[in-house]
Amino acid sequence: MSGRSSEEVLLIVNHVKNKKTEGNLYMMGERVGWMQGSKSNFTYSYLYSDIKAQKISPDTKEKVQLQLNMHDGSANTFHFNNPKGREAAVKDRDTVKELLLQLLPKFKRKLNSELEEKNRFLFFI
Repeated sequence: MSGRSSEEVLLIVNHVKNKKTEGNLYMMGERVGWMQGSKSNFTYSYLYSDIKAQKISPDTKEKVQLQLNMHDGSANTFHFNNPKGREAAVKDRDTVKELLLQLLPKFKRKLNSELEEKNRFLFFI
């Protein structure tokens, strides 16, 4: 795993595809990353403060997916493909979804307070 070696890993989910490529999804203290199975560097890495929203695929859809939408308008979709079946894939996705529900508000507040500080600074210039 590349990046800061001291970075806390909260969750690793195996068998997560991105653009039809098998890999692993890592949820860390300040970001989420996806790494292709045979690589040692993240192909995608997103700070929680850059994530605007998450969307999950409806239960009626065959694929079990989670989409991350960014503040800059970009998005990335992850396909949970647990070999134990759809039920296990849904559980994997829902675990990620729940952790994001806990983490994203913390980083949104952090981002808002940083913006307020910048605005105060600009106001006094």
